[in-house]
Amino acid sequence: MANSLSPLALPVIIDCGGCGNSIAKFNLVSYNLGGLDGQGRVLLSELCSEKFKLGVILLQEHWLSPDRLTLLQNFDPSFSSFGISGMEEKLSMGILKGRPFGGAAILVHNSLLASTASLLITERVNIISVCNTIVINAYFPSKEVSNRPITLSLLREIGLVIEMFPGYDVLMGGDFNMDLREKSPLTNPVHDFIKKCNLKICYDLIKPNCDYTFFRDALGQKTMIDFFLCSDSLKSRLVEHEMLDKLLNYSDHLPLFVSVNAVMNPVPSGRVSPPPPPPPPPPQPKNNQT
Repeated sequence: MANSLSPLALPVIIDCGGCGNSIAKFNLVSYNLGGLDGQGRVLLSELCSEKFKLGVILLQEHWLSPDRLTLLQNFDPSFSSFGISGMEEKLSMGILKGRPFGGAAILVHNSLLASTASLLITERVNIISVCNTIVINAYFPSKEVSNRPITLSLLREIGLVIEMFPGYDVLMGGDFNMDLREKSPLTNPVHDFIKKCNLKICYDLIKPNCDYTFFRDALGQKTMIDFFLCSDSLKSRLVEHEMLDKLLNYSDHLPLFVSVNAVMNPVPSGRVSPPPPPPPPPPQPKNNQT
């Protein structure tokens, strides 16, 4: 880990020479908690501190049932939560058996809420806009062949939202449950999505400080399955990309940190303007036949 991390310029905005846009340092982390109640709580508390000056924290596997989401919503007074339980469908079928599982959520620093809008919230995908940036949190299923339809469905959902806002930058992070540095039948759909949406893998732009994000020391396992992607418009403004591997961490995932110089023009009333509707079809000629 670097000795110091670039601070998030909040609420200070730097005007970029009268170009009509404002640029601010925007710090984000993606972290698979392995359960808010147990493994992830200690490190998440540190991530929420002023030390890291984070604007957005992407979380996977919080393991909270719907009635316990307040634990995340009230986790830190400086952050607000966007997300739902990963167990809603399972609980709708009866009493949960076995350990809790799943769930994805985004924590947004309160100083950004006035320019934040929720675009899509599901059990595995959370998408928000922060000023002129689309922020996507994704928790992909494990790599069994039977799960590939789920992966394809998630990519379609995400792609549709990106298409709705063509003028926005995109930052997408999360637990992909696959190594995107490889080309294989498993990763090809994601690589096709990356190409279609004109995204870049941050790992390819700035090499991080270690080559794994998931580890199980007892089994000698270390793999890279957590990634950040950014739109082509952000590749020259990516400032830092690293694993926070020196923190007290009880999860089996490392937090992944990125910092970008993002366009941070406030959006009035905290709402994203939807794309304009398509023009009405031209009038059809009258049918003179009787």
